[in-house]
Parts: sequence; C-alpha cells; structure tokens
Amino acid sequence: MKLIDKYLSKEASTLYELVVEVHRTQVEMMNMTETVARSLGTTASRSVTLSVISGHSASITVSEIARIMGVSRQNTQRTTDTLVENGLVEYLPNPHHRRAKLVSVTDQGRVLVEKLTQLGAEWFKDVADGLNHSENLAALKTLHKLRAKINE
Repeated sequence: MKLIDKYLSKEASTLYELVVEVHRTQVEMMNMTETVARSLGTTASRSVTLSVISGHSASITVSEIARIMGVSRQNTQRTTDTLVENGLVEYLPNPHHRRAKLVSVTDQGRVLVEKLTQLGAEWFKDVADGLNHSENLAALKTLHKLRAKINE
C-alpha cells in the first residue's frame, strides 16, 4: 500500500495509478523519440519542435509553438534557433508583428520530418501489434475525459 492510498477512495487510487502510468509511458515515449531522432542526427526536442512547425499549414510564431508543446517560449526559441542554424526551418517576416517572426519548415526540414515520421510509424506499428484495439480506444476515451475534467 502506498502512503497516498490511505487518503484516496478506490476510484481515486486507480486514477492516481493511471496518471503515474501515463507519466512513465511519456518518459518511455521520449526515450524512443530520442533514439529515433539521434539515428537521424538530431535530438528529440528538435524533432518534436520541427514536427509541430511542419504540422501547420501556415507559418507560426515561436510563442505559438511553445503553447502547443506546453513548454517555455525561451526554450522553444533556443531550439528553433538551432533548427534555423541547421537549415531545417527559417524565420520569415510577420506582417502582424514586427518582432515575432514566423517560422517555416525548409525543404531540408521536410525531408527530415518525413524520415522521422516513417521511423515513428514503424515503431507504432510494432508496438500496436501486441495491443488490443478496443482497449486502446477505451484508454483514449478515459484520457480525454480526464483532461476535460481537469480543465473544468
């Protein structure tokens, strides 16, 4: 029995375990992302940032990237600067704001995103092979409800 269990109902204890497991899974996912990214000469942070930028139909600002990722603008700025230095993204003038430049993926960046996506898809297919689709859908539904409840 964990110390927290004496303060929780059975339902709350199960929810606590779910949240802990989601955190552990996120850590493992970031380890996988780092491994895939390193195999292509980049890092998880850069690959995730690049994927966020490329996932938009239009250029976006560093602040918007940071909000989507749930990280600080300063950290995102440093990562984006590195992506610019590596020729994977470029800064463009923002007609709506003089200082907040827009970020756009370059052709070289699109090639890397495609490779990252292919390797990630292979990994997901391998992992999904041993899992039950109905259980995955139920877990997804539960996580959506949990997030909605937290944001009430």
